[in-house]
Order: sequence, then C-alpha cells, then structure tokens
Amino acid sequence: MNENTKVWAATRLLFSRREVASLLNLSVRSIDHLILTGRLQSRKLGHRRMVPRDSLENFAGVTIREPMRMRGLL
Repeated sequence: MNENTKVWAATRLLFSRREVASLLNLSVRSIDHLILTGRLQSRKLGHRRMVPRDSLENFAGVTIREPMRMRGLL
C-alpha cells in the first residue's frame, strides 16, 4: 500500500466492494463470498453494499487509520 493509498484509506469509513477488492488484491466475487460467509461485515446503503473500515482492518489484520497523535489530536 503506497502513501497516497494509506492517506485515502485512513480518511474513509466505508468502502465499496470494488474498493475492498482492490485494497485486498482480490476479486469482487471473492469479496462477495467473504461477506456472504460472514468473514467481512457489510452495510447496505440503498442499492450499494459497503464494508466498514474496522471490518476490513479486522479481516486483514492491519490498522489503516492514522494514530491520533499523528493527526495532532493528542
């Protein structure tokens, strides 16, 4: 994940299935399977299925959000 991708991902709360597939280097069909089997949590917003950042982080075993100290909040 390059620095621009890290900043972009750290500022987002929800990701589309296509965005999650790109971040995890998987197909959208694989993401659909992970959602269907409960390995990724998702929310339905209108006609779109969105994956919360914390679910993506839990699945991948990484933290993509910036520590609060780095953002000047602590």
